[in-house]
Amino acid sequence: MNELMEKISYSIHRSYRKTIAITITPEGEVLVKAPKRLPKAFIEGFVSSKADWIADALEKRKKLEEQKKSFRLESICFLGGEYPVRTGPAGSTVRFTGKYFQVPKGPKEEQMCQVTLWMKAQAKEIFSARVALYAKEMNVHPKAVKVSSAKTRWGSYSSKGNVNLNWKLLFAPGQAVDYVVVHELAHAIEMNHGPQFWRIVAQVMPDYEEMQDVLKDLQKRLEREGWE
Repeated sequence: MNELMEKISYSIHRSYRKTIAITITPEGEVLVKAPKRLPKAFIEGFVSSKADWIADALEKRKKLEEQKKSFRLESICFLGGEYPVRTGPAGSTVRFTGKYFQVPKGPKEEQMCQVTLWMKAQAKEIFSARVALYAKEMNVHPKAVKVSSAKTRWGSYSSKGNVNLNWKLLFAPGQAVDYVVVHELAHAIEMNHGPQFWRIVAQVMPDYEEMQDVLKDLQKRLEREGWE
């Protein structure tokens, strides 16, 4: 383990937090988050005890970056369908015909950026319609629907009554989108994730656990493909 630690470099970020934690940044750097007054010797011991986990996490991050680089934009998932991608003129906009996506000629990264912009432009209208449908069924009254770009959350319900939904949900099947909508609207009734909350969700969407699995698989795919 000592030999392993010699190969691992890390930086320490101190704050007024109460616990110590290790994270791997998107750039593949090891970041240790620690309380301000925690002795350095304790931090070193903690990191040393996590050497195997760090090495494994760094290897997974490396493989993920390799997958992103090798990904080719040949098809796009959209609300349950997977559609082939065709290349249009450079400088054109993304177009969806119902049978295929047309994206402007250029580097993959620029094409994905254009697809992202197109998806975000569709998201508000699609999400608002689903929220309105389920809000009526559940007899709740959200104040607004907002499009989110959160990295790790599909949705959230704010204390102001706003439903926030991640634009990347448009890559998911419609039923999975509806599950996230129902999940967030359930927070208008029950703010925590206790048994009563899940009873509310199950009343509207009995197969919600299946949709959770669908979203987990989708999250892994989007990470491999490099959608930000």
